[in-house]
This record gives sequence, structure tokens and C-alpha cells, in this order.
Amino acid sequence: ILLILTDGKIHDASQLGAARAVLDGQGVETFGVVLRRFATHTQTDIDAEQVLSTIVSEPREDHYMNIPLDDFSESVLKDFCNPNSKFGKIILAYQGATGAGHVPCG
Repeated sequence: ILLILTDGKIHDASQLGAARAVLDGQGVETFGVVLRRFATHTQTDIDAEQVLSTIVSEPREDHYMNIPLDDFSESVLKDFCNPNSKFGKIILAYQGATGAGHVPCG
């Protein structure tokens, strides 16, 4: 499991296709979070989300979030292994499907 965090422009976007191929080859479940400074979305936040969504696992809409920085602990970390949260349901399914004892839940 890989959790990618960004607070703005992703500078190495041209390398994401190759990185995605390596991650797929290794069976890595990839999540992404754009951390905004403000409650509203800026163009930088929207651009970062579009780039980040190309490297997260499928289905992409379930593997990334665009949230205010102040919500990170509550929205992501606290519920990372909660089967009712956006990321938690996927992580627990991944753990069950792979039998991986090294994932953060369990």
C-alpha cells in the first residue's frame, strides 16, 4: 500500500506513467491525497488532483481525495482501516484478497 500526499504542483508528472507500471507490476495498491490550504479549491489543487489521479489504483475515483489540510487526520489517518471509509474498505479488501499481514490494518 502506498499513500501519496501532495500540497500542490506535481513536478515529475512526466514520469508517472512509468511509475504506475512499476507499481502495478509489484501489486501495490496506491492512494493519493491533495492537501489544500483552503476550504475552496484553487486551480493548483484541481491541477494536482488531475495529475495525481493518473497514478492511483483503479477505480481512480475511490483512490484519491482532495481535502483541506485541517481535515487530513480525521478524513484519512483516523479512518484508514475503517471498513466504512473511502480508503478503508479498499485496504481491508486488499488485505483479505492478498493475505498480506504487512498492511497497516489488522
